[in-house]
Amino acid sequence: MINRTPKAFTLAETLITLAIIGIVAAMTIPSLVQKYQEKVLITKLKKFYAELSYAHNMSIANENTDFNSDDILKVFKVHKICENTYSGCADNNYTILGGYKANWGKTDGFTPNYVILENGMIIRYFTFSSTVCQTDAGSGALKNVCGEFSIDLNGSQPPNTLGKDVFYFYITQKGVVPFGTKDETRYPFETACNKNSSTSCAAWVLENENFDYTKCDDLSWDGKRSCN
Repeated sequence: MINRTPKAFTLAETLITLAIIGIVAAMTIPSLVQKYQEKVLITKLKKFYAELSYAHNMSIANENTDFNSDDILKVFKVHKICENTYSGCADNNYTILGGYKANWGKTDGFTPNYVILENGMIIRYFTFSSTVCQTDAGSGALKNVCGEFSIDLNGSQPPNTLGKDVFYFYITQKGVVPFGTKDETRYPFETACNKNSSTSCAAWVLENENFDYTKCDDLSWDGKRSCN
C-alpha cells in the first residue's frame, strides 16, 4: 500500500494568493464604499423632498398662500435657527463640483435664513410674499416660484459641496420642484450641474438615483442617463 501525503500550499503560494486578494480588495472596496455612501445620500434626499412637499401641502391647507417659511418648518424637528445669517449654523467654506467657492454658506443678496435640524442636516431658505410670487424659472409649476429651500444632507460634515451633499428646491404655488428638471430654464441641468455651476443636480439624483454627473459630462435628460 502506497501512502500519499496530502500536498499543501507552499509559503510562497500562500503569500501570492494573499497578495492577489489584497489587490482585488483595494480595487473594489473603495468603489463599493462610494456606492453605499451615494445610496445613503439618495435616501436622505428623497426623505427631505417628501417632507418638504408635505410641508408645502400643509401650508396650502392652512391657507398660507405666501408659504411662510415658519409654517413650512413646523414639519421638521428644528434644533437651531439662524435668521438672516449663516453664522452659528453653517460655515462659509462650501464649494461647487469644480472646487470653486460657493455662496451656500454665506448671507448673499437673498438674505437667507439657516436652520440646523435635530438630525444634523442644515437647511437654507428664503421665501417671497404672495404679491411677488412670480419668479419664472421654466414651464409648468416653475412659472410661479415663491422661494427656495436647500439642504446640506451631511450637516457640518464634508464634503460640503453643491451637487454632492447640498441640493436645491423651488417652492412654487403648485408644489415643490427640485432644481434641474426638464422644465427648468433658469438653471437647467445641462449647464448648472457641473464643475462650473452645481445648483441644479437635485432632480437628476431623485429621478436617476445616481451621481454620474460627477464622473462624465455628456449626460442629459434626452440622452444618456448614466456613464455606462
